Amino acid sequence: MKSAPKRQGLLVAVELGAEWPGTFVSERPDAQRRVVAQSDGETPEAFAVRLAALAGRLFPAGSPLRDAVVACNERTDRASSVARRAMGSALLERLGPSGTFAFAAGPRAGGRLRHALSALAIELAPDASANVTVHFDAERVDDERDERDEPSVRTVARVA
Repeated sequence: MKSAPKRQGLLVAVELGAEWPGTFVSERPDAQRRVVAQSDGETPEAFAVRLAALAGRLFPAGSPLRDAVVACNERTDRASSVARRAMGSALLERLGPSGTFAFAAGPRAGGRLRHALSALAIELAPDASANVTVHFDAERVDDERDERDEPSVRTVARVA
């Protein structure tokens, strides 16, 4: 009897205030997902340490970690940069050559964040066996939405 194919693991790390990395996650519909979110009041460094400690224990032997993404908030200070570098290094150690690691940010990410994440990915890539990328989700456009349904136009209540 043939055993079921192994489901590959996807680890999503979400910094406090970051947007969900929808495009990266939706491109892997069959992945077994685990999400680790930064707690309110947890420093970026503490989050990086906690993530590194958890990363090896989140997936069973039959579902190895293949892909990982860190959803980043808008912070570009030294503490965030150091923590992201630590998270990237820790996760890249666990990914094989067919894996992908990404830093991700929402569509409204500013130029400073885009530059910082791109530079960090370039810095981590030479020592990585997995692919290292940066994802910036695009704004969702709903072409089928009727303009009359815009919240600013729709009547919610009438006051006499």
